[in-house]
Amino acid sequence: MFSKISIPVDSCIYLYKNLDCYIRPKFHELSLALKDKEIIGCQLSLECDFDLYEIIRRNSLFNLFPEICIHKATPTFEASSSINVEIILKPENLRQLSQENIANDKAKLHFLKQSKAFQLTILEIERLPHSQSCIKTLYPLLFTENWLALSVQQHLPTGTIGYKTIWSHFSSLSSPIEEASQEQVSESISNFIQDLAGIGINSETQQLAPDSLEETAALLRELASQTTDITSPDIIISKSLIFDSIITFFKEENWPFTKLKNQPVLRLAFEGKNGQWDCYAQAIEKKQQFVFYSVCSFPVPQDKIQSIAELITRANYGMILGNFEFDYTDGEIRYKTSIDVEGSTLDSALIQNLVYTNIMTMDQYLPGILAVLDQGVPPSQAIQLVEANESDA
Repeated sequence: MFSKISIPVDSCIYLYKNLDCYIRPKFHELSLALKDKEIIGCQLSLECDFDLYEIIRRNSLFNLFPEICIHKATPTFEASSSINVEIILKPENLRQLSQENIANDKAKLHFLKQSKAFQLTILEIERLPHSQSCIKTLYPLLFTENWLALSVQQHLPTGTIGYKTIWSHFSSLSSPIEEASQEQVSESISNFIQDLAGIGINSETQQLAPDSLEETAALLRELASQTTDITSPDIIISKSLIFDSIITFFKEENWPFTKLKNQPVLRLAFEGKNGQWDCYAQAIEKKQQFVFYSVCSFPVPQDKIQSIAELITRANYGMILGNFEFDYTDGEIRYKTSIDVEGSTLDSALIQNLVYTNIMTMDQYLPGILAVLDQGVPPSQAIQLVEANESDA
């Protein structure tokens, strides 16, 4: 006897692409399909903002590859509204739920406890690198590769937009794919082909599409019987979610940059009212941190080191967002702003605040720095000059 139950979750759960990269979406509902009290299907409904969805899409998390998406045209989602993503657990991972006799609301507790336990385990894994290969076996439910995206939707006042994937046709079966009858699989394949015929095939799918309907059916049947192999050898998933967000931001700002070789760092040029200098945007993926620097274009000579050190100390007092740094070795002056987004996501608003606060502060204090270096103005008077200019502005 088949039955379906839905359990409210309303919790944020960590899901991992690998040990260095994770997301923390909010889950609203956990749905379980049961046959004679055995769990044969597990589906999650998650909510994410636009930036988190872009991370999921760009990195093909939950196996959301372009070639399995079904839509007339790529939908344009609004950044101000949340986006709902439905995902389903791969059948081979249901055994963990069944073997542990997880049922009803115990399934929800299982996910939450597993997520918490995994966080603690990572601390141990970092000290034992040889154990990393075992972690996916211990916590399969928390890795995005073990889930399949069914649909993506955004509910707007004007209506609902979005798309679904090939996997949505198999999730509606009354039994798991590997146990479904020939007629059930054939019906799902037929519905999928009708969708393609009704909306056209996107460019990625068209390149992969077989020459005949029979070959298409055969391909889908093979996919249905081998869900464990749903990977794409031609797609390399990025390991740098924070770095990807940084790159996307500067592209959208039309701000040219150069990537430093073998480093998650961008170099950018900026010209303000009081001068020009180089900026550096750095991603520290392991610690989930973003750092932005404005670096003065001129070094401090030896005879001005003490004066500049005093100026920077005076400037830093009372700073809320960021601080000046001074390198006694080479005389470099820079202004730093940074943020830790562990347990959250680095969205464009956070990056914008961090970057523009940084360059505005450097531009504000640059006249004071130059006054000390070029004119020999005492640091205390230079700070007064900066504050006076700020008041005039």
